[in-house]
Amino acid sequence: MGLKLHSPERLLTARDRDQLVATGGYVHHLFQPTEQNPAPPFPGEALLLYSGGLVEQTVGLPEGLIALVEMTDISFPTMAIPPISVHVEITFGVPVPTPSGTKVIWPMIWSLCSERGEHVRAHIKMLGSR
Repeated sequence: MGLKLHSPERLLTARDRDQLVATGGYVHHLFQPTEQNPAPPFPGEALLLYSGGLVEQTVGLPEGLIALVEMTDISFPTMAIPPISVHVEITFGVPVPTPSGTKVIWPMIWSLCSERGEHVRAHIKMLGSR
């Protein structure tokens, strides 16, 4: 692994969580505020959405990144309970030429983190121009 970048920070609020839970149709009780659970966490998939947006806003990304093509080894080590300020730590591997040789695949690891710990870790591959 080589280049390491740090995305801008974003404050995630209870309103953000509630909107994503409603839009995504999450019905599991873990994500519903109750008397016993007044501050439910974000669904992991919602955190992946925020991760992608923060990565796109990161200064210093390799030029020519085109699209996400693969996510593997995704884990959610720590719940993200709002309000919480998060950022993505991006660690890049060495780009590999595609079979046609006209593009490259950039391997990377995205870690969505806050002062409370790591909330998402995902191995990513992005298509890029040469």
